[in-house]
Amino acid sequence: MKASKYGILDRLTRLFILTNLLLISLSACQNPLDQPIVIPTPEREVRGTIIPPSAPTSVPLISTPVTNTVKASQPTSVPQSERAGVALAYLKAWEAGKYGDMYDLLSQSARDAITKERFVTRYQNIAEEATIQKVSTRLLEVKPATNDQSPKGSATFTVTLETAVVGPITQDNVLSLVKEDSWRIDWAPNLIFKEITGTNLIHLFLSIHPRGQIRDRMGAQLTADDTLVTIGVVPERIKDEGDLLQRLSSALKVPSDTVKSKYVNAGRPDWFMPIREYRLDDFKAIEGQITSIPGVSVQENRIRGYPFGAIAAQTLGYLNEISAKELETMAFLGYREGDQVGKQGLERWGEKYLAGQRGGSLTVITPAGEIVERIQRKDAEPAYDLQTTLDLKLQQATEKALGDQVGAVVVMDPKSGDVLSLVSHPSFNPAEISAGMTVTRAGELLQDPKLPFLNRTTQNTYPPAALFQLVTMATAVEKGWAQPDQTFACGGSWTGLGGGTPLQDPVPAGHAQVNLVQGFAEGCKIPFYELGKTLFAKDPKSLSAVAMALGMGRATGIWQFENREVAPESGKVVGDEEPGRVPGGDPSKPVDLAGAVNMAVGQGDLKVTPLQVATWFSAIANGGTLYGSRLVSQGIQSGSGTGKPFATQNRGKISLSPATLELMRSALREAVNNPKGRGQGAKVPGIIVAGAPALAEVATGKPQAWFAGYAPAEDPKFVVVVTLANADNADQATAIFRQVLQAALAK
Repeated sequence: MKASKYGILDRLTRLFILTNLLLISLSACQNPLDQPIVIPTPEREVRGTIIPPSAPTSVPLISTPVTNTVKASQPTSVPQSERAGVALAYLKAWEAGKYGDMYDLLSQSARDAITKERFVTRYQNIAEEATIQKVSTRLLEVKPATNDQSPKGSATFTVTLETAVVGPITQDNVLSLVKEDSWRIDWAPNLIFKEITGTNLIHLFLSIHPRGQIRDRMGAQLTADDTLVTIGVVPERIKDEGDLLQRLSSALKVPSDTVKSKYVNAGRPDWFMPIREYRLDDFKAIEGQITSIPGVSVQENRIRGYPFGAIAAQTLGYLNEISAKELETMAFLGYREGDQVGKQGLERWGEKYLAGQRGGSLTVITPAGEIVERIQRKDAEPAYDLQTTLDLKLQQATEKALGDQVGAVVVMDPKSGDVLSLVSHPSFNPAEISAGMTVTRAGELLQDPKLPFLNRTTQNTYPPAALFQLVTMATAVEKGWAQPDQTFACGGSWTGLGGGTPLQDPVPAGHAQVNLVQGFAEGCKIPFYELGKTLFAKDPKSLSAVAMALGMGRATGIWQFENREVAPESGKVVGDEEPGRVPGGDPSKPVDLAGAVNMAVGQGDLKVTPLQVATWFSAIANGGTLYGSRLVSQGIQSGSGTGKPFATQNRGKISLSPATLELMRSALREAVNNPKGRGQGAKVPGIIVAGAPALAEVATGKPQAWFAGYAPAEDPKFVVVVTLANADNADQATAIFRQVLQAALAK
């Protein structure tokens, strides 16, 4: 990045060389914004201390650690002598990353020159610095120095080092052999890379392209490059400390003693000591007041920007400093301490696309940092922009409709599974994290009992309540165990479980006689209690099977099943969708009669995410095709424009007849449009809406309200699902559904 007019760079070149405890100072580099940023980072053994992870952190985003282990290549015809045996053992140990075993094969003089700990550490550090992922070797020839009785010999071999950044490196080299108690390797550093001599080191100069952007379906940027300005003090440049403190305190609105405390303990007088950070636009308002103060300096750093603040925050995610845990696997891809990586949502899922592929130049350097020789170079590959299926204007309208209520909203295209809007509240501003927040503010977010980082559309599950009665009705009719026109007597309670407290209907006086469609539309539970009992008697697994066929109990695939990580402490998949739970879905845990009846009305252990509801409502609306949800439609590589499509996920037809599907659609139309329907509040003038409200009992607190539906009923274009926590009734969820649907239909 170009240096600002203040003479400070937004990217610092960091070259840490510890030789005789000497730390070489940070140096600066200049690059045009559209060029790769070269960040020197020396071999691990000469780096500074590891920076602890910033909060909040996440687990590593690479699911399988990269190792140096590959299956050993079979050698060509080589005499199976003692010389050949020690050479083969050494090379195989290298392939397996067993550096301690390699050391045990060294000659006495080699072991005198380097300790085992230092030997192992050096191989590990070079493997990490060079991003070596695999090692394969081939023994070519073994021969004595002069004759078979000579105490010396040699073994020529070929090694291929597969690196993540500069590609495969193949070298021919020679093992020097010496006879002691047995044949041993007379080791020297050039056996790692033949270019290493003396005290020289391996160093990878990285080349990194700018991070790709995340866009909505029409190309509008949901992320952007931003600039963070850091105002600081260089103690040795202060001419009048009293004047500096007075003027800086006034401009920054920070007490003068606080300003002084930021620089008074500087390790060296020429160090830049940061005082306060501003976004570039905010900094311009005070620029004239501070840039003329002797001793004050300014740094500009490029950061990730989120121009719409908290809009779609959990879906977009955020960047933060790479953690030590992430570095265990990502260092082999060229990531280094201090790098920013995706920590949630699309930023995390799409890291390998948004970051591009790092390139660089693998070199031999002196302990003083001077380049001796270049081993291999590879250009960085440009990043991809990710084009999502989100509609920015609809997302904004949906966020506005939900307001400050705790809940979630999903808008989906029922004919493709494309997610048009995902809203979860409360939320957070990812720009606040990207710019660097105080420990106090980070603590507030992490300890907020309303969990602003939780994506309630995919990571929280709730009982679907009356929405699930559609599935109960469909299962019974499809199996022939109930008829669409069958009537049920509703007197306000149901005693079909025998003794104990009767199960109540929402209307104490009851609904008199109702058929299945009327019962669903009017909110009568009695028919569905009865169907639950019938289904259990006929086939206890039948209702669970239909629920799972509609996608319940498994992820919708919004993250397209990439980058699934398992937390080592729990063994559970993290950062992914919650699959929910279908009682009886696990054959080892059969449901009992009470559980089956509870499930039939959408309660008990049945749990779904709002996104799952959107997918099975889409299947009902579109005539029976179950789609997985899709959030990213394509990646577009910067510069070349090369596209990487992400296909829709057609999971096939659900196992319900057209007549049964039409019965379900009829029930949803009646719930909104019948004078006795419980969803009349969702009506939109001039449009036939199909949908239904629900009120779910939860373990603690007030019920969870739902409204799910689609429109136009005759040719559905939008499925909308709303859920709200701590609700007294479903009226507010219904009102939000109507408002979001109107915004979608207006497009």
